[in-house]
Amino acid sequence: AKGTYDIGVQVPFTAPYDYKGIEQEGQLTISIGTGIAPTFNPVHTYSPLPVSFDAVADWETRGLEGNITLPELEAGQTYSVRAKLETLVKRTQETDTDWSAFTITPGPPTSDIRNFDFRAQSGTCGLGASVPFDAPYEYKGKAQGGWLTISLGTGVSPSFFTKHTFPRQPVTFGEATDWTPGQLTGSFTLPTTLVAGQTYSVRAKLETDDGKQETDTDWGVITIEAAPPTSDIKNFDFRMQSGTYDLGDRVPFGAHYEYKGKA
Repeated sequence: AKGTYDIGVQVPFTAPYDYKGIEQEGQLTISIGTGIAPTFNPVHTYSPLPVSFDAVADWETRGLEGNITLPELEAGQTYSVRAKLETLVKRTQETDTDWSAFTITPGPPTSDIRNFDFRAQSGTCGLGASVPFDAPYEYKGKAQGGWLTISLGTGVSPSFFTKHTFPRQPVTFGEATDWTPGQLTGSFTLPTTLVAGQTYSVRAKLETDDGKQETDTDWGVITIEAAPPTSDIKNFDFRMQSGTYDLGDRVPFGAHYEYKGKA
């Protein structure tokens, strides 16, 4: 039956014919191929199917029917079907071709990613802070897995000097026959190895299991909180209230000083 089919489905067929002659055995051989009439390029031939011919003195119309299971064929390709009916004792044969009989269901297009825009929340953060992000993109292609890899670095565009790369995160891409928008969201934790007061850019790479990838950099987006100055004390002035006291008296005092540094 003409139509569009998936690989592995069963396709029904019918084959009427006329026969006259002795009782004998025969076979039906079916092939799938490409090409435009009269050129037939076979790509798959099935094992012959047994056929029994009853004795008949004059032409008689008969018919065959059955199913063929479609093998691994090229997605989107149109195929013709050629069948050869032959006898095996008093040998004779006839061949017929059903041109452009069926098409294999088109597969998804070649995988690709575009318009990947990684956006980390900008600001001044302390070491160990969690930084949220979102990352819209567009994808087309087969359903497959992939990865998102995020790195922190220094430098001014276009120079990016990697200082820390986080473990890559798994991503799932759904099948899409045309460009389809997607969105990633999450967060990453600032490592303690970063330098206080330094501004960092964030670079992200989005890739598929079959090797397609796109990279985007969010420049100068995160600044690490400046460290407090080195601790120090100066101008310490201790003053005790002068006077004459008995043993055991409580003597008041005061002390003034200047300090800088962490709490």
